[in-house]
Amino acid sequence: MRNAYRRLSAVNSTHICLSLAHIIVAVHFLIPAWTISDTTPLNQLGQRALPGLQRGEPLVMYALHPRRPGLRYTLGDNQQIIETFSPDILQSVLNDAGVGYILSAKDQSLPPLSGTLQQEAVAGKWELWHYQRNNR
Repeated sequence: MRNAYRRLSAVNSTHICLSLAHIIVAVHFLIPAWTISDTTPLNQLGQRALPGLQRGEPLVMYALHPRRPGLRYTLGDNQQIIETFSPDILQSVLNDAGVGYILSAKDQSLPPLSGTLQQEAVAGKWELWHYQRNNR
């Protein structure tokens, strides 16, 4: 009986150690790889809007879920970078500025705007739009 208990204990200990090793490997290698493949296209599109930000044009990150604080860090914590899920805020920011960029998911429909939208670029599941008010 004691021999069977020791063997069962050894099997359980081995199982626990292998499970912990599996978790550590998954967290260390797999999650960062997924994150990089998901955020690299978004950061590339953000970089395309950087000259506009330097000219004072806003970049509206519209309905990005989950939030992408890394993009804000990459572009600099700039007052022209606005994150919103609200169509009213999107319209207000772009109408006030007259010109700007919208960064959104490809499957996200944009609300009607009183200007022209031109698709600048697409990368991964993200797209970058350039907005210009019609009377400018």
